[in-house]
Amino acid sequence: MKKLFALLFFISTLNVFGQEEKKFKLGFALNPCISDNITSNNGKTPVVVNSVLNKIENPIFAYEIAIFSEYDLDLNSKLRFGIGYSNSGYKTNKQKSIVAMPDPVIPEYTQFIYKHRDIVIPVLYTRYLKNKLQNFYFIGGAEPQIKINRTSRLNKWYEDGTYSSDQWNDRSTSFRRINVNFVLGIGYDIKLSEKIRLFVQPTFDCNILGTSTNANINRRIYTYGLTIGTVFK
Repeated sequence: MKKLFALLFFISTLNVFGQEEKKFKLGFALNPCISDNITSNNGKTPVVVNSVLNKIENPIFAYEIAIFSEYDLDLNSKLRFGIGYSNSGYKTNKQKSIVAMPDPVIPEYTQFIYKHRDIVIPVLYTRYLKNKLQNFYFIGGAEPQIKINRTSRLNKWYEDGTYSSDQWNDRSTSFRRINVNFVLGIGYDIKLSEKIRLFVQPTFDCNILGTSTNANINRRIYTYGLTIGTVFK
């Protein structure tokens, strides 16, 4: 954690040290998004299992927040690098329990929610369009992520109308400690003042590697949403 705070401090001070050349700017971004997963099979599990999982697993609301330093490469190109926090995952359908006879101890319906929490380090290249569309830009790059934790939550609904929920650290597989996302987006800049710039940016990102190092059915978490942020000159 000390190294992360040191990196955070370094990024924040870049804006100060870059004032003479006016190439470094400090920014903040928030990305409320939808998160889901893509399954892959190493051949040791019947393919039909993938089909079942794809039917019962659904997206959830997720988000990512980050601060970054933006460096002007030239009039139409910029480089962003920073640090942030990501909360993503997926969930199952609310499923009816299959029991021979009703039992007050056994839930009538159950639902699993899987959460992935990570430190992210975005390194992104921005290219602006020219002429009349100069406020529009394309952005892409890599986003290394460092695992904080993986949790599972089981929601339970009973026949008498009661509800309960249990959460635990998910150790069902050997989760990858470090992964990398590829990031793609297109955005639009809005100049609020001489010192502040607002941007809105539809963004997509996805794990390059599976979340597990050894699972027969592996998953790549992906998100899509609208990134909103500010850049301070």
